[in-house]
Amino acid sequence: MTQNAPVFSPPPLRRSHLRARAVDTSAQLRECIDMLENPEIIAGEVIETFRAVGKAFEVGVLEADVLAARNEEQLAEAERPEWFYEGRDISVLGDPCSFTCLSSDVEPVPMADADSKAPCEGFDFVGITCNADARPVLGTVQSEADASAYPLLLRGLAGLAEIAPAIQLERMRHSFFKGALPQEPRFDLVLVTWYYDENADRTPICEFTRDIAEVVKRALAEQTTFPAVLNDIVCLRMNPARFDFRLKFDWRV
Repeated sequence: MTQNAPVFSPPPLRRSHLRARAVDTSAQLRECIDMLENPEIIAGEVIETFRAVGKAFEVGVLEADVLAARNEEQLAEAERPEWFYEGRDISVLGDPCSFTCLSSDVEPVPMADADSKAPCEGFDFVGITCNADARPVLGTVQSEADASAYPLLLRGLAGLAEIAPAIQLERMRHSFFKGALPQEPRFDLVLVTWYYDENADRTPICEFTRDIAEVVKRALAEQTTFPAVLNDIVCLRMNPARFDFRLKFDWRV
């Protein structure tokens, strides 16, 4: 079944993410400055991605039952991830957003980079917060490939747009959230960045990413063509060298 699963061409925001992760931090910083002055570019790509995925289901390029079978095979074959695995409780220091991981390595839509044929990455984990309102969370985690908060933001927004169609929300509810997803969910989009020095200042890219997140969130809220699925964008920090299932709060917009 996995071999027959459809592969969807990367929509605009996925291509932007792949471009951003491929350049050095100086180029990322320059792009951050450009995007801060033009937030409608990223907001427009979120909406284009949402529409492209919805259209793909309408015309049969993507099929919910095929993706569900793909999910089952991936779960059966997956090795337990090192950090954010199913059932792991994560404490957040400095913000009431501790959460329980419900699934890891979540693929919103199977797709590959047209040049490298490598799969585009989805969410590193999804979960539910431990407070009274039990908000769903979608998480991306820094890696050697996504070496700063900026590509993490682009990847997270791309995944959010891909799961925003109603048929995708239903799939997420049953396949990844174990039925714990509300009928009209509003997700916290969580970016987990690395640090090795307790006293290290926030990097300029992280500062600009926060500002971009704020203006893009505002731009999306003003759009009537994109569903109200975004709650907050949150940046948390972890020390990958000695991770003890606790994260430090950095910022929230």
